[in-house]
Amino acid sequence: MLQPPTEGEFKTLELLWKNVNNVSRAQGYAVPTLCSNMTQNQIEIGCDRSGTPNPHKNTSKTVTSRKLDCPFRIYARKYAKSTTWTLKVKNSEHIHDSTENIMAHPAFRKLNEKEKSQIAQMSESLCMPRQIQEKLCSQRDSDRLLILQDIYNQVKKIKKDKMQGRRPIDAPIDTTLKEENFVFYSARDAEGHITSLFCTHPLDIKLLHGFPHVILMDFTYKTKKNQIPLFHIVGFSSANKTFSGAFCLMHNETEPSYTWELNQCIEKILDNTNILRCVYKTDDNITINQQYYDCSYEI
Repeated sequence: MLQPPTEGEFKTLELLWKNVNNVSRAQGYAVPTLCSNMTQNQIEIGCDRSGTPNPHKNTSKTVTSRKLDCPFRIYARKYAKSTTWTLKVKNSEHIHDSTENIMAHPAFRKLNEKEKSQIAQMSESLCMPRQIQEKLCSQRDSDRLLILQDIYNQVKKIKKDKMQGRRPIDAPIDTTLKEENFVFYSARDAEGHITSLFCTHPLDIKLLHGFPHVILMDFTYKTKKNQIPLFHIVGFSSANKTFSGAFCLMHNETEPSYTWELNQCIEKILDNTNILRCVYKTDDNITINQQYYDCSYEI
């Protein structure tokens, strides 16, 4: 049977938590804060396996949850005329066994503000998650190690905060594109959301103006998470070498999307002044297929 922390009075809240965590760690369970009312100096503490599992979507994968509706509860309170914190056990029962590896509990792997700042700096410097994990673990006690998923979760949170509620296709405009002096054009729907984003660099434009006769267009990949097709325009130099001409994030692979993307390349980038001899395409969704034109505006 798992034993609860010892009831009693503590001079500070930090000492109370130290006692609670030491006992729970030794017993093989963790007790985070469930709810608190600091205006009344009252905190409800429960097992990290309390609560009911959230309903999952229909999936073929086996889905499990840490939550078992464990009834364990303790309360910490500082009364109005008291200078100490009082710890009382309301329900000492656990409905699960102790954990062999205490690091299976996220409560014992919690990141502090300094570590979060380190993760942000190292991820910005393109350090791999494994390198970040090794660095932080070397600064921690041997019984407070981190798992790789902790790093992934924090990096994901950092990226989400940088998005500031914007969609993945909107975010590059205010960050990378403007900061790196890219030339870009966007198409929006009736609600003002970006549906297509065409971007190129001034150096790429210079190369396209120098070698405008043949371009190759193809999808390089689709991101699995956001499902945004990335269209790549490649030019050919007189030495038969390829160079990146432009990129386009497209809403879908339909003829209107291709037409809009080609218009940006021909009208905005090539300025309708250069002769586009040949366009090769690798998808059957549009009608252009190894056709030859005297002038680019005939496409």
